[in-house]
Amino acid sequence: MQPIVVYDTNVLISGTVWGGVPYASIELAKHGRVSGITCVEILDEFEEKLTNKFNFTPSQTLEVITNLLGFHQTVKITNRLKGITTDPDDDKIVECASLVVPLTLLLVIGSICYPLKVTRAP
Repeated sequence: MQPIVVYDTNVLISGTVWGGVPYASIELAKHGRVSGITCVEILDEFEEKLTNKFNFTPSQTLEVITNLLGFHQTVKITNRLKGITTDPDDDKIVECASLVVPLTLLLVIGSICYPLKVTRAP
């Protein structure tokens, strides 16, 4: 089974703006080496950061997100998961990933990937 990846907004921004390991990680999804999934909440935060923090024009932002959607599956989350108090937006990432189980979740923090086995409780 192909690995499924949910990219944190910071990884999406780093890969889009600066490149490096985050860019290479996103390229894995683009070239079908992993399956990328996302949700509207992650995309909304990504759009907000690109336009407000990095001064992308609306058309540049639309182009980046449209490209990303070309190789990511979008899932609908319920926003009921609450568990990561340091950054509540991280709950959205975990909930997005939890919709596809069982899976190996790659938690990417900086340039380090942590594989996590995820299963749904009975």
